[in-house]
Amino acid sequence: MNDLRTVKINYSFIIGVGTKEVSSRLRENKEDTSFKRVLWFLAHNDQLMWLSFAYLLYGAGTYLTNTLMLYYFTYILGDPSKFSWLGIINIFIGLLSVSLFPSLAKKFHRRNVFILSISVMLLALVVFMLVDKSLPLVLLAGALFNLPQPLIFLVVLMTITDIVEYGQLKLGHLTSLIV
Repeated sequence: MNDLRTVKINYSFIIGVGTKEVSSRLRENKEDTSFKRVLWFLAHNDQLMWLSFAYLLYGAGTYLTNTLMLYYFTYILGDPSKFSWLGIINIFIGLLSVSLFPSLAKKFHRRNVFILSISVMLLALVVFMLVDKSLPLVLLAGALFNLPQPLIFLVVLMTITDIVEYGQLKLGHLTSLIV
């Protein structure tokens, strides 16, 4: 575990060496933004507020479902070691989803990619309800559930960039929150 952290730190250092910050008018804003001010901007940027709320609900739902998958493997299938198979499958599915996003978004538009992704996740939940103790069907349902998650994240990420610009236009001030 410590070796992995060392590798991450080393790569971060390599990326940071020689990187120069670009000067622009946007960076001239030296105003410190308090947490209270961030909440004010969130409340006054209605699109950002609703997107944040929706993503919070989505995150809670996916977290709960992923937790229940481990429960399913442990107590219904009786073999929690098979849960790692789902993790391995999801690595490849995630890479596939992310690589397909640009072409899917271009061909079907982000909104339709989002709707289709949510539909696939709901279909996966229906499959979960019907699979009983069939490991292949459980893996299929888990894969279907995880397939659209990177796509949803990317759609939300791209939407946030539009919303920030909307907020700047509406509120007359560019805010950024560094997490």
